[in-house]
Amino acid sequence: MRIFIIIKLTFLLFGVKVLAQHNVKEKQLTPFTIILNYGDESINSYKLRVFEKKKQLFAEIRNPENSPESKLNSIWTTKLDKRKIRECKNFIQVFKSLVKSDCELRTSALSDFTIYFPNDTLKLSTYCYWDNLDFFELRQSLFVEKFKEYERVKQEKINHINSLLKGKWYYNSPIKKLEEGDFLTLTKNNSSNYDSFWVFGNQNSFENSNNETINLKDSKDYQLDFDKDIYLNIEGGYITDKEGNIYVGNDGINFIIEKLSESELKLKVY
Repeated sequence: MRIFIIIKLTFLLFGVKVLAQHNVKEKQLTPFTIILNYGDESINSYKLRVFEKKKQLFAEIRNPENSPESKLNSIWTTKLDKRKIRECKNFIQVFKSLVKSDCELRTSALSDFTIYFPNDTLKLSTYCYWDNLDFFELRQSLFVEKFKEYERVKQEKINHINSLLKGKWYYNSPIKKLEEGDFLTLTKNNSSNYDSFWVFGNQNSFENSNNETINLKDSKDYQLDFDKDIYLNIEGGYITDKEGNIYVGNDGINFIIEKLSESELKLKVY
């Protein structure tokens, strides 16, 4: 019996030791900092840092000033759990393999990486295929809670803009064609004598009363979005003939909302 107990304890202690070694191995991640300059027509700079504090690993990212996410907060921080640590390890492994390979893809976009380790620096200045684990996917995975919060704040803002937009907006303009950079001001005045107006309704519905002024005859809906600006996009209109064929009735138009209150809407074509 004593021999059996000793053997059992030996295996138990051995198992605890192996488990402890496994846990230590899981937490081993060398701190690093990523600097990424990325873009095409405009270049954005991203900085992601993984660091250790009080024996815990954290990730911190500095969002570009003109990025949508910076509207929530320019710097995001998150504690790394086992899943996030594993994602970081996988990303570093893929990055190192790409540095050693000839992976350049033809594109006009700039993708300039530098990763700083305590005792090393790696650079990658070509656009590569990352096999579903590029920088932006890593960012999404590490800061998933922050992105959910951002989407919540974004939706709250869009709901508020929709509530202000809802109703009949009058304009009195001889403009038959709006071009990029043009401004259009509308007022919400139920006693107005103007015969030209737009109606923004429920579920993003849209109606234009006077197609002689601005032809949006067949446009039926609109969309809102924002990053550094707030965008109002009136969708293109479509018509269906007797045979069921669908044609473009009119092009849509895209605006930046310069000003929006309960009584005034100022738009700029972009």
